Amino acid sequence: MKRIKIASLAGTVFLWVFVSCGTDLNLSPSAVPDRFNESIDGKTKPIILPRDKDPQHFNFVWLTDMHIRTDRKDYMPELGNITEHNRSRFIITSGDLTDGGERAQYNHILVEESQDLKVPLYSALGNHDLFGDGWEEFKDKIGPSTASVKYGNSQLIILDTATCEVGRDQMDWLSDTLHHSTAKHKFIFTHFCLYNKVAELPIILCDPDERFELIGLLKKYQVDFYLCGHGHYAEEVKIGDTIQIQGATASAWNNPVNSKPEYYVFTIDGNQVDYDKEYFEDIDF
Repeated sequence: MKRIKIASLAGTVFLWVFVSCGTDLNLSPSAVPDRFNESIDGKTKPIILPRDKDPQHFNFVWLTDMHIRTDRKDYMPELGNITEHNRSRFIITSGDLTDGGERAQYNHILVEESQDLKVPLYSALGNHDLFGDGWEEFKDKIGPSTASVKYGNSQLIILDTATCEVGRDQMDWLSDTLHHSTAKHKFIFTHFCLYNKVAELPIILCDPDERFELIGLLKKYQVDFYLCGHGHYAEEVKIGDTIQIQGATASAWNNPVNSKPEYYVFTIDGNQVDYDKEYFEDIDF
């Protein structure tokens, strides 16, 4: 009986991920190499980091899978209160910022940003963000699918895994970026995860060789955090010395599988990095 239950659970999760997380044929006609080249060549909205008198000491808010749409509530107003309360410098997500990659959804996000946020919002690219002509909207209104920026003693790397792959050019770029990084702290923000405790389900990168190569880079260059989403499943694991956090959804209408809608506050204090997981329902400020 136990074997049947496990198999049934795995099959159910497998089906749910493909149906709910949008692994279908309605994605933008873009490919990883095209998106990578446009991002590296500066053909997207740029990432402009806020100025700070002391960028060695700051905090930011990380979350994933907001699945924003025009007809349902989202947590953008709460994010404004959270960042103001914590004096956060920016917000960054690991993709699926929109639910359907529609122009109206991206425009809605821009309106909400102007109304609710006093700090910049950055995001990795998720598979839902690619629906329809999503990449054209994402690159113009949100930013690049691949990027690396230095903020104080921290390296913030956005990696494009939105279609469950990394690709040779982007992998080589990541290796070179990490090789030349002098940052004390290194963060990778991306949509698909490297590892899942339950089983090798499609919430992790599709190609085992790419996963192994990425894990090797994390170990070789001492990456502190690999922050991902996609599975709507909250989980924290250590891969070598790297902490992989799979964030549960930060959606007000699409609940996580095993948690509640959540966000993290990462605090960089010189050589120290601390982080706290919080739930939107517990906000009391």
